[in-house]
Amino acid sequence: MASSPPDVIAAQWVDVALSRLPRPWTRTCLRRAAVLYYLMRAAGRRVDLCIGVRRDEHGALLAHAWLLRDEEVYLEPEATRTQVAGYSLIARFPQPH
Repeated sequence: MASSPPDVIAAQWVDVALSRLPRPWTRTCLRRAAVLYYLMRAAGRRVDLCIGVRRDEHGALLAHAWLLRDEEVYLEPEATRTQVAGYSLIARFPQPH
């Protein structure tokens, strides 16, 4: 049985694959998080898929999806990690007990 690549490498592969897809399948945070969630769970990693919302400086509603592992933002660029704290969590899969 083949072993899984390191998580960071898998995330890079997902980013490249999603960036090459034509519209409407291009990369979004939700597509990225969903694919990585599936891959990480299939590899036995305990990760959660989170979706949050916030308002920007003009009042527009923004949404973002990301992974958590051990209650820490996982496989996100450093700039995004700090932004996630500003989002209100509206969904988390699987739901914590």
